[in-house]
Amino acid sequence: MGVVDNVVELYGVRRILADIDAGRDFSDSGEHLVSAALNWVAGEGFQEFFYRHDPEWRWESILEFRNRHIVKALKSIGLNPWQ
Repeated sequence: MGVVDNVVELYGVRRILADIDAGRDFSDSGEHLVSAALNWVAGEGFQEFFYRHDPEWRWESILEFRNRHIVKALKSIGLNPWQ
């Protein structure tokens, strides 16, 4: 995990979250160690990476993270999107 941590730290946590939100494919600039690390965080390692750094992390999947605004809006009008 050390390589991934270093890559994300240099890339920027806010920046990677914005890119994940936008659905960015990090291998658009070619296949290399950096794109592999970022794609892992933006894919199968999403929940594992962020939960490891913040045990309060509440999103288990990228889809849940991307839909957080919709879910919040539905809850604000009394609807439970998970039922």
